[in-house]
Amino acid sequence: MALRRRARPAAVPTDRRGTLAVLAAAVVALTLAACTAGAAPDDSTTAPTSETPTDGPTPTSEVTTRETAAEGFPGVYAVPDGLSADDPRPAVLAFGGSEGGSETGRMVAEAIAGLGYPALGIGYFKGVDQPSSLEEVPAETFLDALAWLREQPGVDGDAVVAFGVSRGGEMALWLAANRPELVHGAIAPVGADAVMCGYPDFSRSAWTLGGEPLPCSSDVHAQTPASPEARIPLEVIDGPVVLACGTEDELWDSCAFLRRAESSLADRDAGTTVAIHGDGAGHFVATPPWLDQPWGDPDTETEDLDVRRRLWAAVDEALASLDS
Repeated sequence: MALRRRARPAAVPTDRRGTLAVLAAAVVALTLAACTAGAAPDDSTTAPTSETPTDGPTPTSEVTTRETAAEGFPGVYAVPDGLSADDPRPAVLAFGGSEGGSETGRMVAEAIAGLGYPALGIGYFKGVDQPSSLEEVPAETFLDALAWLREQPGVDGDAVVAFGVSRGGEMALWLAANRPELVHGAIAPVGADAVMCGYPDFSRSAWTLGGEPLPCSSDVHAQTPASPEARIPLEVIDGPVVLACGTEDELWDSCAFLRRAESSLADRDAGTTVAIHGDGAGHFVATPPWLDQPWGDPDTETEDLDVRRRLWAAVDEALASLDS
């Protein structure tokens, strides 16, 4: 079975870019509906695919997936063929952005497993018993998922990386910075370097911890330094960090966030950083390059594919660097 097309990640619309964001949200909803209708059964096996020619990494392992709703979080656990408890491997917790649901996490998790690493893809809002919008989402959703992932046979608990797309990117970085005992590195394409406020209600925080809202920023253009309260201390992350942005990002200024993140990461004592500046690329650069891209702007398709190739090459290298 080929990997299914997934719902695209979305970011926070802004006043200047509102029309495009509304259109993007409509397409996301339609795509999610189509994906949900064809959801994979439990314990399904998928084969690696190469729908799009690429000079970047390609999946080499067959992938077995199983649903995780019974574990307390909607999503899928994807493992590569041959994963053994006697040879634990780096693992990834994957999740999407403001589109909600678990489809982006599923896509990323299956792709990571195709590269040879176990991965758990989850949703954190718009699921059963979850918030209906990206407002005051409990960080415990991610902490519980990390605890579960670290206990799985074949997972190296000291080499778990958080992979968050768009609005999920800030949480991936927050986890790596604030829970180093659980997370050893972060991958955050078109994400932010600060905790951002909720969507669509910017008066509320997007996240809570222990029931208390995390301080947040509403500066979606990253035009000013993040406040000390909202800023994520990236300089304390001691594992690999992979970032990517598009200069033609129509949903928010992902390259401004990336430049700020680079400045913070330059001050750290340990860990490698890969920052991919996508000149001419748009927002939708997180899709693995070997999968067809059914969304995005045709005007940036070539540039998007270039970033996708470089991003996933960096992901593959980051995980290989943790593989003992």
